[in-house]
Amino acid sequence: MIYSINAHYFPTSPRVEVCLFADDAVILNQANTPQEVRSTLQKYLVKLKKWLKLWRISINTFKSRAIIFKKGSFKNKLQPLKLFRNNIAWHDEVEYLGVILDKKFTFKSHLSKITCKFKHRLQALHKLLYNRSKLSLNNKRQIYLQYLLPIITYASPVWGIAADYLIDHLQILQHRALHLILNAPTYMKRIHLHKDLKIPALTSRIKKLATSFHDQVVSYSNNLINIQSFVDAKEQSAALRNLGDVLEEDRFKIPHQKKQKFAEQTKLLQAQIDAWGLPPKPIDAPFQVIVHKKCRKSSNTEEESSAKKQRTDVTATQNRSAQLTVEHMDLCSSRHLHSQRDSRCSRTPEEAPRTSDNHR
Repeated sequence: MIYSINAHYFPTSPRVEVCLFADDAVILNQANTPQEVRSTLQKYLVKLKKWLKLWRISINTFKSRAIIFKKGSFKNKLQPLKLFRNNIAWHDEVEYLGVILDKKFTFKSHLSKITCKFKHRLQALHKLLYNRSKLSLNNKRQIYLQYLLPIITYASPVWGIAADYLIDHLQILQHRALHLILNAPTYMKRIHLHKDLKIPALTSRIKKLATSFHDQVVSYSNNLINIQSFVDAKEQSAALRNLGDVLEEDRFKIPHQKKQKFAEQTKLLQAQIDAWGLPPKPIDAPFQVIVHKKCRKSSNTEEESSAKKQRTDVTATQNRSAQLTVEHMDLCSSRHLHSQRDSRCSRTPEEAPRTSDNHR
């Protein structure tokens, strides 16, 4: 009751939007320049200080953070905001209600946080989901839907506009959990995993949650949400229902446009070739390719190279030993014996071989 009274009398300003949820408060301001934003917020903090003293409410300024969302490159050199003589520094990222908002709305830090949290939870539930678990397949499916899937899909209508490669990382985590539940091999296709467990893909799940959220935007009493709505509620619901289809079309739109542009360029080039009268097919071997092989430097002279060429030119001789007669063989053997006898006679006594007494 006391909190509702305090929230009702919370100070407001025509140039500032205040968002309250439990004990968290967000102060928003939009202006043309960052300097205007800083001055407006500082004036509101002065007004808030008086109200806090009146109701004797303390604020932890060390947990408070300030951030500027701006397109393009921007180096924040503004002076920090002040509340109760304490500085509120400017940051590139802030966390509100479990969602990390960066200055460019890429949600890269938030999705990396989701990835780490999902891996730790999956590791804790590994013994309940792997193949030796005694739980049935339906119970494993319910554990995944109740304890693992909400980690990924929390606030997905907000960060669903992130880059495709970041969402694909979350899709890989989902497939890892489904492989563990089914004990499926790695080569099993993803379509069969979702079909067997009757669990839709992550992209279609995000599309369904975003569509249901934006369909209910019209009935919300929050002015910040109503500002973003369309003039016609029917146009709004129809456009938001096709949000997922538009995102899926963008993935194939750019490559298709590139293919069309390339086809048009090829047609123009072909028309120009026909006008010049060039042959449609390329000439056979229009260039002569010479390959130089790296080798060690040889020290052969010109004479050695010519000698090698001569060796290669000589034909192999035939074996003519079979054509020799018996007389030729006897003559060769007698010549060999005479040469051995002459060599023995020419030796000196010192060079003659010494025989032992046993051989005598």
